Amino acid sequence: MADVDELISGLALRGWGMNLTDSIKVVDLGEKAIEPLIAALKDSDRVVRANAAKAFRFLSDCLKTGILVDSDFEQAIEPLIKSLDDTDSWVRASVAWTLGSLGDERAVEPLLAVLNDSSEDVRLAASEALGWLGDERAVQPLINLFEREMEWEVRIGLRHGAGIAGALGQLMDIRAVEPLIAALRDDNELVRIGAAAALGRIGDGRAVRPLVVALKVFDEKVSPIVMALHNLGHDRDGEPSPAATNDE
Repeated sequence: MADVDELISGLALRGWGMNLTDSIKVVDLGEKAIEPLIAALKDSDRVVRANAAKAFRFLSDCLKTGILVDSDFEQAIEPLIKSLDDTDSWVRASVAWTLGSLGDERAVEPLLAVLNDSSEDVRLAASEALGWLGDERAVQPLINLFEREMEWEVRIGLRHGAGIAGALGQLMDIRAVEPLIAALRDDNELVRIGAAAALGRIGDGRAVRPLVVALKVFDEKVSPIVMALHNLGHDRDGEPSPAATNDE
């Protein structure tokens, strides 16, 4: 078990992340790493706890991409859910992202509960995780959070298609259309662009005219809103695109 001990001890030395050496060890150990990583979720060192959660996410990604051909995360779900109550906010956020990546519906209700977390990192992670899980139970709670959330980083995340808006786009529920349309009038350009991307993904025709208005009124960077209109089958003036017309 020397390799396992070396992996776990290494989780404390990497700061808030895993390096290439750690990642290779996790892949080599495969399912042998699961029980030690579960134990590491209770370590006294918050860095170890956070990196243990990230290691589970890495294992899950390896399974999805075929780097690992067989691994059972069933036993890790409940310990990870319990770790959503960790005293450290970054551990809670790391766990939330991991639960979303693992794709187990048992995580839905616990993740919904932490949408009200005091930490914006945890609210962001839980929102994105719920989007990945794709469960319709998350739609209205995410809409409610999107409408009251004060931090733009939580509303639209730190990358394209992220944050609460990105989660609503992934869920593709028409209940989110009106709140996202309202966000096209937000003072923050990034919020407007994030809302536009989500509307383009949902694909509801009610968004066409508000997107055109946002494009003209705010003189937006062209590509995100134009791409949303394209996804809706319209050009930047709101006219049906030739492809959409031909499809009809």
